Amino acid sequence: MTEADSVRDRYPVGSDRRAVVDGEVSVSPLTAPHEAAHHEKLDAIVEQLNLS
Repeated sequence: MTEADSVRDRYPVGSDRRAVVDGEVSVSPLTAPHEAAHHEKLDAIVEQLNLS
C-alpha cells in the first residue's frame, strides 16, 4: 500500500479531502461569515487613503 492509498482510505468518497487526494475537483459550497468585523487599524488605513 502506498502513502497515497493510506491517506485516501482516511476520507470517505465524496468528501472534499478525498477529492483532493484523488486529484479531482471538489464542488461543495463554502461558507463565510455574513457580517463585517470592525478593525480600528484598517479604519485608520482607509481614512489615510481617502485623504490622499
